[in-house]
Order: sequence, then structure tokens, then C-alpha cells
Amino acid sequence: MNFDFDEWVALFQQDPEEAERRRRAVTEDLISSVASEGQERLRRLQWRIDRERERHTSPLGSCVALNQMLMERVYNTGGFFESVKLLGLIALDRGEIITIEPKKNCRFLTFPK
Repeated sequence: MNFDFDEWVALFQQDPEEAERRRRAVTEDLISSVASEGQERLRRLQWRIDRERERHTSPLGSCVALNQMLMERVYNTGGFFESVKLLGLIALDRGEIITIEPKKNCRFLTFPK
């Protein structure tokens, strides 16, 4: 999908119901494109995201809640950060050295100070 932020902003401003319908359709298309083993997990995650969005009366409130949910998935016990550390320890125990090279096709953004 080629995501055009400005186009989505305009759509949400002009026709919020149509924008929401399209958001759900794009989300479903993305989930459906994943291997079947991952679809159920992604649908459960999307269900949680939708419930958080419903709980809040403002987009900012939803954003803060979803950010908190993300941070919990990354930093809590058994989260992504712990899993990566564990993989590093396993590799170290095996005498393997893991090096990570930046992708050559990445575009780095610079911001004025």
C-alpha cells in the first residue's frame, strides 16, 4: 500500500465515516495478507486497539493509550526487548557474534537543531 498521509488527513476531515470504513478495509487487507498462522494474533491485537480507541473521547487520548500498550509489549516481562536480549545471550553463549548493519536503502531524516 502506498500511504499518503495528507490524503488520509483530508479524508478524515471531509468524511470521517468513509475514512473509518477505509481504515478498517486497509487494516483487514493487511491482516489477510499475512500467513494464516499470524492472522488470528493480529486480529486479536486489532480488536484490542479498536477497544482502546473506543474508550477515549479524543484522538490524543487514544494515541497515549496505544503508545502505553506498545511500550508494555516492548519493555514488560516477556516483551520484545527481553526477547532480543535473550537471543543475544544465547548467541554469546554459543560464541557467536551478532552484528547489525543498517539497510542500504534506508533514508535517514535530519532535523534542524
